[in-house]
Amino acid sequence: MRDQHLTRGGVLGLAVGAACSLVYAGDHLGLVGGHVAAARDAALIAIGAAAWAIGRSARSGAAPGGRSTARDEVGEEVVWECDATGRFTHASPQCLELLGYAPQERGALSLFDVAHPDEHALLADLLASGSGWRRRPFRCVTRDGTPVWLRSTAVPQVDGLGRFSGLLGASHRDWDGPPPETTATSAAVLQVLAGDAVRTAFQPIVSLVDGRLLGAEALARFTVPDDERTTQDWFADAARAGLGIDLEVHAVRRALRAATALPEDAYVAVNLSPETLLWPGLPDVLREAPVPLARIVVELTEHSAVEDYDGLAAVLQPLRDSGLRLAVDDAGAGYATFRHILRLAPDVIKLDSSLISGIDGDPARQALAGAVVAFAREVRGVVVAEGIERPAELAVVLGLGVDAGQGYLLDPPSTDERDWRRWRDWDGPARLRRGAAGLLSARS
Repeated sequence: MRDQHLTRGGVLGLAVGAACSLVYAGDHLGLVGGHVAAARDAALIAIGAAAWAIGRSARSGAAPGGRSTARDEVGEEVVWECDATGRFTHASPQCLELLGYAPQERGALSLFDVAHPDEHALLADLLASGSGWRRRPFRCVTRDGTPVWLRSTAVPQVDGLGRFSGLLGASHRDWDGPPPETTATSAAVLQVLAGDAVRTAFQPIVSLVDGRLLGAEALARFTVPDDERTTQDWFADAARAGLGIDLEVHAVRRALRAATALPEDAYVAVNLSPETLLWPGLPDVLREAPVPLARIVVELTEHSAVEDYDGLAAVLQPLRDSGLRLAVDDAGAGYATFRHILRLAPDVIKLDSSLISGIDGDPARQALAGAVVAFAREVRGVVVAEGIERPAELAVVLGLGVDAGQGYLLDPPSTDERDWRRWRDWDGPARLRRGAAGLLSARS
């Protein structure tokens, strides 16, 4: 009995200690990125799970003394589970009491019963996609209709066949609720997801060997009246509102549909974050696209940390075995890209525009780009230079032996389907000759 009590207390103590240590590390030691965030989430759910276990043991008479409850230990922190439809399969008594329900009512309740009606569309989308979320504020209602804000983290669960089976979550009372701008952002993103505000622009990716059109990168363009946010702003705001995966998948679906207008031998490159690549529903989105996997290149951006390289590689490998190619974007813009390259062995390495801009007058830029080209040769990768805007930049890139290029000098992005169809008659050598002022012959 004493050992059982120590085990429960030890689990809770370790979880609380881990959470506190991580908060201290992140806030005071300068640790940044998804590693600390993910560990905090794990500690959060561990705390909730330990509280739930203690509460269940106390109700069954296993806890000695009966002097302490889960609420005493962790306050308003509660844990719950639901199935794929959102119906609760487990919920700590504190979870139900917080919302005014009796524990025996758990089996008749779902997420939709406790969520405010304004949240129902989002919940339905999250459940349909098998997505979780992290530290997202949700507007809920108690049994008597009183509004209450809960901040929640939920992790998707899968069955023995790898299918989405529900969510494991932990929540706590958010006394102030989210800032008004967060609520407004969520509403704006949901409106984008429900409409046609996301358009696709394609920018050609050109062989610097013979001028052929190799593929095109899909770029999202937002057409929201009276809204001055950039594309980057929209995706950043969606991520802060807990809708980052939803918006990325929405943009990718539209891009893959639009890609049917591209030349049939051209690939389409789509940008995805590590979080979206790990989303359980993504393989189906890519496999069911109207273009084959062999024509899809997934670009992993530098801006997001990868928390589990082995897990990400395992998710991508079946898709890569079926023809999907992986690109690491923004090489030269930060250390993270080189870590991505070493750990994920991409098929394509894209040199960032910040490295290409002014490369004709900067030996250091030339040396770094040349080193990446040499590395790619050793690992049989392809190098693409982004942001080529001047003939002098193209001349240097040609001289370094870069395989392919992308930029306004070669062709600007276009949202016009007529342009995409005209690319079927692409005159590559002529474009290179115009861009490089006749330096194509010097390359050979």
